[in-house]
Amino acid sequence: MKQDPCEGVECPASQVCQLDEHRNPICRCNSICTPDLRPVCGSDGKTYTNECTLRVEACKSRKSIRIIYTGECSAGANPCESLQCGPNQECDIDRYGIATCQCPPSCEPVMRPVCGSDGHTYHNDCDLNRQSCLMKREVTLSYRGGVRKKSKNPNSCRKGVVFPGGKGSSSNMLSAATNHKNTDTKVTLDS
Repeated sequence: MKQDPCEGVECPASQVCQLDEHRNPICRCNSICTPDLRPVCGSDGKTYTNECTLRVEACKSRKSIRIIYTGECSAGANPCESLQCGPNQECDIDRYGIATCQCPPSCEPVMRPVCGSDGHTYHNDCDLNRQSCLMKREVTLSYRGGVRKKSKNPNSCRKGVVFPGGKGSSSNMLSAATNHKNTDTKVTLDS
């Protein structure tokens, strides 16, 4: 009898071990919830069928969504309804019921370079949106991929330059080292 590949694998809260197409164990968001109707109001101002569906959404969206109270979020009691957040900001309700606009807390450490309208290359879409929010200026996606070979656009992303990000950015997944023979910056993945 074969051993369960997930045996001994510990996944973060709200994730479960599942097998990929090659029978390797990986942690994925748990998507199995009972159909129990026990509504809860989340810190994002949305009503969820039950606590399990809230946890699944938090896991899949990579957001920290908490239960504010048991029951449906009502229009009169939902502080997010009257709050207008800026681009790339999310409404978050604290434990006292006060709504504030926040920048996304973090991005997954995956390198899928994108070029922003400011001429900087960002690690991925999430990182572009997060940095735009943290810098309090709108940066839009120019194109996917970090570099275009022959561009006369001064805002075009330059070869090998990845925007270092601000405080709490996902730049810890990359390290940049300057090559002293020329002005290009080399980007390597941390190990």
